[in-house]
Amino acid sequence: KFSFKQVAFTSISMIYLMFTLFPIYWLINSSLKNQRELFAFPPKYVPEVPTIDNFLNVITRTRLGTLYLNSIID
Repeated sequence: KFSFKQVAFTSISMIYLMFTLFPIYWLINSSLKNQRELFAFPPKYVPEVPTIDNFLNVITRTRLGTLYLNSIID
């Protein structure tokens, strides 16, 4: 049998994990969507066709490498 304390602790822990891990999931999930899927309503929880184009755009269209290098040097 499970005691009330065990059930309460497990329930609170699961709720806490859901609230802390869901934003990380959503961040990764959103980064793999194209623009049409990203702004679709209702939102989709899994991208139809995962893409890394967003990562490539950040690398090629911004000075991300320079900014990271400056952060390391300073």
